[in-house]
Amino acid sequence: TLRVTNFNNLATLSIPCVRATSIPGLTAELTPNCDERGKMPYNLDVLIHINSCGFRGSENECSLLKSGVIPTTNSPYIYVVGDSYTSASNVQEWNSFIKVAESKLREKIGGAIVFNVGMAAADVNQKVMAIRYFLDKYPTKPTTVVYQWLLNDYDPVLEFSKSHGIKTKIKMFLRENFFTYRFIVYIKYRLVSSASHSPITNADVMKYRKNEFGTEAAFTKLKDKICPFSAYLQSKNILPIFLNPPMQEMISDWNDYDQAAQDIDKRINLIAESCGWEVVWPFDELKKYPINDITVDPRGDHHPNVLGNKIIGEVLGNKLQTVFQKN
Repeated sequence: TLRVTNFNNLATLSIPCVRATSIPGLTAELTPNCDERGKMPYNLDVLIHINSCGFRGSENECSLLKSGVIPTTNSPYIYVVGDSYTSASNVQEWNSFIKVAESKLREKIGGAIVFNVGMAAADVNQKVMAIRYFLDKYPTKPTTVVYQWLLNDYDPVLEFSKSHGIKTKIKMFLRENFFTYRFIVYIKYRLVSSASHSPITNADVMKYRKNEFGTEAAFTKLKDKICPFSAYLQSKNILPIFLNPPMQEMISDWNDYDQAAQDIDKRINLIAESCGWEVVWPFDELKKYPINDITVDPRGDHHPNVLGNKIIGEVLGNKLQTVFQKN
């Protein structure tokens, strides 16, 4: 997953319809009124349409946000903010988990609309700022905000759990100006096994994850990020939902996603719940299928394909049904 905070250099290489922005707090935005095809070998046939409001969706959805209409029990509006898993530029819009969840919810509530306000490469800070921007700009307010977390959202979180010594400053400079998140992580993985000069193993990957993500410092800093976000949404009478799909990067089958990785996800879910988030964890449904069957490219791209999006969307849609029927 691309993770850069200066989009002037890298964003347009692989992400359709992205441009630098002057919006305070954001490093990039989707280009309004943009139609562009995917730029990777596996999504060249996918047409990405960005409406005049600057998100992936129809112009009718944009008009609705501008109208100031008040959501009702029979027509709830849901924002989903996330990264490349949410923007889903590898599949047609109707195959994204956003629209699958919308279809599922409409089985019970016909007027429901789920808005895709995700953007590839967004980290935790960018996702929070994006929601604040949309809430401030458009008069129509959502009933619910779904925050799609991914394990590599930890990257900016961990920067603040370490002292900003020379090594951290160098790493931040490199990431912000030249390299993709994937490349930096690859180098980290290589360093894990450099002492023995052996190839990367799944054990190396899990050791890295545990050491980087499974620490109390990391969990504390995560809580410091997502708890205020939940409180902010609740202060505006918006229900916060935390969607936590397992990150399938650098694993070839579910056996690689070992207990340590699962425990980290479970701990993250508990932290989110303690902050007032309703948690959706589609791990149990996804693991019923081989990794290769639910990802874009078994040779190296971990993003959900059509089937992966369908599974995540149905799990989220079922949760939304439960939430709105309860309320």
